[in-house]
Order: sequence, then structure tokens, then C-alpha cells
Amino acid sequence: MLVKYRNEPLLVRNHLHVFAIEESVYRTLDPTGKLGSTARKMDESYGADYVRAWNIVSSEGPQIFLTELHSR
Repeated sequence: MLVKYRNEPLLVRNHLHVFAIEESVYRTLDPTGKLGSTARKMDESYGADYVRAWNIVSSEGPQIFLTELHSR
């Protein structure tokens, strides 16, 4: 995924795996999605790069990023 998104800004790339971990934890702790939704809104308030990173994780799903992390 780092290769696929290598042209994204550094801030986006640096948060892809972090947000994938967050998303996975939120899904485990709160299947209703309220916790993750609230946390995501907070992260997105930091700017467009955070929004972009969350959108990528949402579209790809967190598992692909977690798998990449485990392989390293």
C-alpha cells in the first residue's frame, strides 16, 4: 500500500497504517460505529491530509494495511 500511495503527501502516508489500526480497534470495541465516527471526526479536524488518509483506509479497508504492517 505504501507503493500504491507513494505519491500522496507524507502526512497522508504516515497515517495510513495508524488509521487502519485505529479503525480495527474501533470496530472491535464498538461494532455500532459511534466510537470510530467520533474519533474520525476529531482526526479530520486537523486538515485535508487526515481526511484523505481516512478516506483511503475506508475505501481499501483496514486489513490490507494491517497485513502490510505484519509483513514488515
